[in-house]
Amino acid sequence: MVLVALFSLVFGSFLTRQLLALTTGAERLSAGELGYQLEVKGSDELAQTAVAFNAMSHDLLADRHKRNAIMIASLDPIITTDKDGHILECNAATERVFGLAERELIKRSLVETLILEEHRTHYLNLLHGLAAPRDISLSAQRFEIRCQRGDGSPFTAELSVGSSEFDSEVYLVHYFQDITRRLMASAEREALERRNHMILEAAGEGVFGLDSEGRHTFVNPRAAELLGFEAEELIGKRSHETWHYRHEDGSDYPDHDCPIYSVLHSGVMRQGVEYFVRKDGTMIPVDYVATPLLDRGHANGAVVTFNDISERLAAEEYQRQATTVFESTNDGIIVTDAEGKIVAINQAFSDITGYQTEEVLGETPSLLSSGRHDDRFFEQMWQGLEKDGRWRGEIWNRRKSGEVYLEWLTISSVRNEKGQTTNYVATFSDISELHKIREELDNQANHDALTGLPNRRLFNDRLTTAIHHARRNGSKLAILFLDLDRFKMVNDSLGHLFGDRLLQKVVDRLVTLVRAEDTVARLGGDEFIVLSDDLNKLDAIANIAAKLLDSFKPPFLLDEHEIHLGCSIGIALFPEDGNDGDQLIRAADTAMYRAKERGRNNYQYFSEEMATTAYDRLLMESALHSAIEQKELVVYYQPKINALTGKIVGAEALVRWVHPTLGFIPPIQFIPLAEESDLINQVGEFVLRTACSDAEMWRQSGYPLNNVAVNISVQQFVKQDLVSLVSTVLKECGMPAEMLELEITESALMRETERSLAMLVRLTELGAKIAIDDF
Repeated sequence: MVLVALFSLVFGSFLTRQLLALTTGAERLSAGELGYQLEVKGSDELAQTAVAFNAMSHDLLADRHKRNAIMIASLDPIITTDKDGHILECNAATERVFGLAERELIKRSLVETLILEEHRTHYLNLLHGLAAPRDISLSAQRFEIRCQRGDGSPFTAELSVGSSEFDSEVYLVHYFQDITRRLMASAEREALERRNHMILEAAGEGVFGLDSEGRHTFVNPRAAELLGFEAEELIGKRSHETWHYRHEDGSDYPDHDCPIYSVLHSGVMRQGVEYFVRKDGTMIPVDYVATPLLDRGHANGAVVTFNDISERLAAEEYQRQATTVFESTNDGIIVTDAEGKIVAINQAFSDITGYQTEEVLGETPSLLSSGRHDDRFFEQMWQGLEKDGRWRGEIWNRRKSGEVYLEWLTISSVRNEKGQTTNYVATFSDISELHKIREELDNQANHDALTGLPNRRLFNDRLTTAIHHARRNGSKLAILFLDLDRFKMVNDSLGHLFGDRLLQKVVDRLVTLVRAEDTVARLGGDEFIVLSDDLNKLDAIANIAAKLLDSFKPPFLLDEHEIHLGCSIGIALFPEDGNDGDQLIRAADTAMYRAKERGRNNYQYFSEEMATTAYDRLLMESALHSAIEQKELVVYYQPKINALTGKIVGAEALVRWVHPTLGFIPPIQFIPLAEESDLINQVGEFVLRTACSDAEMWRQSGYPLNNVAVNISVQQFVKQDLVSLVSTVLKECGMPAEMLELEITESALMRETERSLAMLVRLTELGAKIAIDDF
């Protein structure tokens, strides 16, 4: 019994100590002494309990070390609060991010301390849901929230909140991550994407993307516009099924030939010129750059940029053509800068001027100056360039050889978009030969081909100028109208070639007798006219006229012939005898006829009385034309009587003019006029026909006439086909040829003697008789 009691006492004491140790370990573990270990004795159940306790304490300590490691290692704040949001603990990162030490945060409200006021309601609603009583568990939510640092500065954080419940207490773990930089990067990325999108939308070149299969991933508006598609029509479709399936010549374009598709396989950028097919089937040339999109060295797509180069190719072709024209044109071309320094020339420039490129680059076109133009000429040239942007005209320049030549020059200014002159382009052609031809044509148009004297046209120009000068200065001028006396007889008898040479001899004398400033002109035939201006005395005019008359006194020696000529001179004065050139010439012509009427080889001044006479002559000439047409001419016959028998044996035909109002007009008035106006041939033919017709009528009536005589004028004999006329008239009238007697003056036979004799022979062969008058 004692033994039992003693055993009970000992065993109870051991058990009490073991239980007490367990209690102490639990208390120390509860007090936070994680890792506390109990002494283990024996192997009974209490010992096993101690072993389990030690393992749990070790695990708790290990968990604590792991959590502390996480808290320390985390770069982001980790804060634990109770269910009401009071801070229980935080890690070191909390102080770095929020700027508040742990001691400043413990037991303070997280929401009031670290959350911006406008976000607190959102946080409290979340907290309410997490803090609701539940079984021990872990729940977490993540969201963005605006926080504040200790200094009041705001920032955005991504907050993850987890809750756990232990021993009926709810704990909240807050994990803050400052995402300010991430948001900024995201905003920048979005801005960049928007900017890139805007760039693509506004880009002046076409841009599209392709995936690894050649399908469009995006197409900017310019690309769609150039290809003639809507962007939506291309997205997801392969380029070789839409716009890149034909070569320029229209042949098929397989995938393996496509340099753009090759980028998808090689991963190497390509660029070049291609032809794209628009939706409407037309083709456009483009230059393109295809850039691969690489992922770990492999292309998973490409971006292609391209431009329509139609205008560029056209411009290049135009440039090639322009260059060809520049180098091959026969016109010289000079290009200068704005300061007039030569920057380019063509081959024709060198051919014309003799200067090579290296000799003129950097020089000015004054290198070619001939010295023939004054400063005023070049001032007007530059004024035209500044005003109109162009000047053109003739200019004398000098070749490298020193030869002066005439060129037709066109200068154009080249201006930029601001209107500033950047260059001058001059084109020119050598017109020296053209100038010579023009001078020759001008000389031919204004000078007499035979004598080289000014003709009527040039004389009229000079006369008009002289009249303006005289009118402006109050001076006088005179014109002297010369007509050679007896020249027609020489010309008709010795031939026109002889007459031409004789005229040249006459001119040689005339030009030596007038002043250098006077003008001697040939009006035609044997008519000459002299213009002498700046005269103040009539004596000076008379002296000139006298010298001209005296020059004809010596004979003209030509081919062993001594030819004696004279001249009749008519003089008209300005302003007395006319206000313009036509009036003065008519007045001088009228005065010349008066000189002829007064015996020739003299000079006469114009007077009003002469004007009346000249007018009368003009009226009579006009009336004579009508007289022939109106049959106002009448043939009278002067009988030829045999002196021995007293019988009429023949008649001489004499023409008379019976005017319906003026009455009988004697031959002395109209025959010379007919000869001067070339009407004498018509008058002579009328007399011949009438005489032959009347004579045949008389013969048929039995009148015993042996012949009828008809006078033949010099002009008829020389100029008219007299043999043919006589033969025709005789046949028409039926009169025997032996009845016709043709009276021809000796002077007519003196002209072209051989021709005259031949004509006489032919007339006699017709049967006509020839009578020679000796006057």
